[in-house]
Amino acid sequence: MVTTALRVLPAQGLSSREVARRLQQNGPNIVPSTGQQSLFRLFFARFRELLVLFLIAAAVISWLLGERTDALIIAAVIAMDVLLSFTQVWRTQYTLTKLRQQVSSLAAVIRDGKLHRVPTSYLVPGDIIEFRDGEKIPADARLLRVNGLRVAEAALTGESHDVEKRTTRLVSRTPLGNRYNMVYLGTVVVNGSGQAVVTATGTRTEFGRIAQMLKSQPSPSSPLRRKLEHSGLVIVWIIIALVGFSTLLGLALGQAGQHILHTAITLIVSAIPEDLTLILTIALTVGVSRILRQRGVVQELSAAETLGAATVICTDKTGTLTVGEMQAHHFDCLQGTIVDSTHLPHDPWHALALTGYALAADAHRISPTVAQYVGSATERTAVAFVENLGFLQQKLRQSWRLRDSISFNPQWKYRATLHDHPTNESRVIFVSGAPEVLLERSSHCLNTDHEPVLLTAARRAKLHQKMERYAARGERLLAMAVRPHYERADLTHDDVAGLTFLGVLIISDPLRPEIRESIHQTQSAGVSVKIITGDYEATARAIARDSGLTVTDEAVCSGEMLQDLSDGELRKIIDQTVIFSRVNPLDKQRIIRALQDRGHIVAMTGDGVNDAVALKVADIGVAMGSGKDIAKDAADLVLLDDNFATIVHAIREGRVIRDNIRKVIAFLLATNVAEVAVFLGSILVQWPLPLLPAQILWINLVTNGTSDMALALEPDERNVMRRSPENPQASLLTTTVGLHIFITGLVFTTFALGLYWYLWHHLTLDLPYTQTMLFTFLAVSSLLSTWSFRSLTDSLYRRGLFQNPWIIVSAGFSFFLQLLAIYLPALQKIFKTVPLDPYDWIIIITLSVTAVVLLDLRKAVIPHLTTHGRAET
Repeated sequence: MVTTALRVLPAQGLSSREVARRLQQNGPNIVPSTGQQSLFRLFFARFRELLVLFLIAAAVISWLLGERTDALIIAAVIAMDVLLSFTQVWRTQYTLTKLRQQVSSLAAVIRDGKLHRVPTSYLVPGDIIEFRDGEKIPADARLLRVNGLRVAEAALTGESHDVEKRTTRLVSRTPLGNRYNMVYLGTVVVNGSGQAVVTATGTRTEFGRIAQMLKSQPSPSSPLRRKLEHSGLVIVWIIIALVGFSTLLGLALGQAGQHILHTAITLIVSAIPEDLTLILTIALTVGVSRILRQRGVVQELSAAETLGAATVICTDKTGTLTVGEMQAHHFDCLQGTIVDSTHLPHDPWHALALTGYALAADAHRISPTVAQYVGSATERTAVAFVENLGFLQQKLRQSWRLRDSISFNPQWKYRATLHDHPTNESRVIFVSGAPEVLLERSSHCLNTDHEPVLLTAARRAKLHQKMERYAARGERLLAMAVRPHYERADLTHDDVAGLTFLGVLIISDPLRPEIRESIHQTQSAGVSVKIITGDYEATARAIARDSGLTVTDEAVCSGEMLQDLSDGELRKIIDQTVIFSRVNPLDKQRIIRALQDRGHIVAMTGDGVNDAVALKVADIGVAMGSGKDIAKDAADLVLLDDNFATIVHAIREGRVIRDNIRKVIAFLLATNVAEVAVFLGSILVQWPLPLLPAQILWINLVTNGTSDMALALEPDERNVMRRSPENPQASLLTTTVGLHIFITGLVFTTFALGLYWYLWHHLTLDLPYTQTMLFTFLAVSSLLSTWSFRSLTDSLYRRGLFQNPWIIVSAGFSFFLQLLAIYLPALQKIFKTVPLDPYDWIIIITLSVTAVVLLDLRKAVIPHLTTHGRAET
């Protein structure tokens, strides 16, 4: 026996001391992520980017031309940029690893004779684990007991069908796909339950061996990174065009070949936004960290930006709009009898109903001393209710022997169990689930004398009417029905018929207090909300009404109506529909497709096994932290608190991320455009180069290098949640952003060339002084313009000066570095600068402030220039 080999008794499990010893011996049950690259690959990946390759080429040419100082500075800048990028990407991977640990699953394990819930990383070989439908298998294990267990092993074996598991002993060397008595790490239970002994953990598991082989493979680029790479490619072609133009112009003007090459190098250096990809990573990392503070875990960086483009949120009701802390008030047989803590059951049929809630539940108590339960929220509530009335589940299961069961599934909406009666006279089928389903399968109900009577059409209508009244108040109903005197020892769906309907358990789940405000914010942001629930229409209407949603009769679609609609008909009504009631998770895929066909970006919530496909199909899959492992794996966003408000916070941060990336791009490219334009202008009038390559790199990476990082940390703007969603396919370089870049570049270029003409041509001052003045003017004006780029629409007056303290810190630090480049003798030699006197500073500051004021005035003069609320491509 495998338990003998692993030295463990299934009923007792391992002792705490033995677990600690085996954990020390085998290490934690962790498999390295296959999506992460090695540190070596991370470091050298930056050298493959086109913009960096252009800088390397510029450094090599400078060295060959004898400009050793420029070549060394360019090389130093490349090294610094690569090191910063490597550090940030490594920190991002570390952050994502920590974030995913927030949603790490727990395993039910027997230790010291008691059932515990422990992190899966603490499992060791020999642990006795238990699992149920929707849970991920936490380690490789040999099955000891199964109950209708079926496991999806496609992730491991590639087989699309679910595998029915058995405890039968198999011969050695049985192929992996035929090992029906084993379960494997990473596979998912789709039906039933089981108990097993862990045989392998971590990298020793089947999945761990595969992960070891795959972990060095690079992961594909995200859509946002591809957009940035496309923008970089556009910049590269512009650089090539500029270099070609300057070369032809130099040849036409009769310039020497070395001078033409020097000019080309300077153009390359001035046109490249060196730290663009670094800023992207920083902005996304900051965004996901902010979302985490609101109890949401974004599983991939790129998903954070996509969140801001959502146009529809399809949300469940229970636990998302409501508190999720269900409380059962009473059991109502719907014939005048109430059972609660003040009216204990005296009739055997009522006692049988409460017994059924304890037996026909997958939820169970995890400790004999603490009233703490695991399982679905509804079943946990039901078991807690009956145990408070003295119907202890563990004691009942000892006397009512389980023969067979049918697990709950949203498709059939009930759970059924077959038990031997304690008197051994017969067997009883207990069925709990949706009231209308059980009522449909029932032939009898209780009358006012607590006797079973035939369920006539009139009685059926009366019961429906009473349940509707509960549902209209927003109550959740869990029905109980039984089939006594059953003879066979097995159970099928066909046997769940001819039931005696006993009544319903009334469960309340109050609305979250912040929901009305969250719904209002969502609608103000142009994002519509649709409630998709398996509950009654009346219950969903009550919750929608209390949430602040307007629901007309035309805005409700039941599961039955949905089945009758063709895909084309569904697309016609999808925008006006607010509530989808009594639907199953498979219907969610149709709803998503219909919304996507209408051009919507859909955020879909889910928490069950059957929700996983819908979460994958949705543009943004949102899983509940309390949900099944398979749902969390399929999701882009996991709500640790199951709260709808967290989705709203995530959408806000997604919009802030895209806003900040655009601000950084506009800021960096505006400065680069000015530098390139100044060079081209000086070439056209045959003036000396106004700036040296080393000076340009200093402005781009040192002076501006901290300012763009500060912009990436900019808080949200006042209208971020009061504008329409943006097309996620919209280019980062929209027409309006390009116009901002053009105007800023034009202002800076005009002032810089004017200053150049005044100092060099009009006053005929020496070149080092003129270059130092231009060098300092562009550095200072860029620093001051950072405040203007904090918003591309709001003026400095409206935006304020002190909302982002990082701007002040970065500007002060960068200005200090600029002073060093001018006054420190060692740096004067490198950058060929000369000291400036106070009069020079008055000119520079006056021109810089004037330029920034003009830039800010453009927002008032041309108020329609905005990147927000458009879907430009």
